[in-house]
Amino acid sequence: MTDSLDQVSACLADLANGDETALDRLLPHIYDELRALARRMYRGDAAARTLNPTALVHEAYARLAQQDPRAYEGRQHFMKVAAIAI
Repeated sequence: MTDSLDQVSACLADLANGDETALDRLLPHIYDELRALARRMYRGDAAARTLNPTALVHEAYARLAQQDPRAYEGRQHFMKVAAIAI
């Protein structure tokens, strides 16, 4: 778990420093967590079920890739932004 948290922190730091590949490296470390979040949101809102949880994560990734990566204030902030994107 610590390795994964360290990797997430390192990827977020790289993002903040302008590394355009950091988001691609970050995704495998947080993908399961994002899918779990998307599943919870999917179950809770029957009216919004136009995409399945996996598709929601992929759409969120596309939105996150358009954001200014320097805006993230750490892992918790990034996950909040990702939750909004989902």
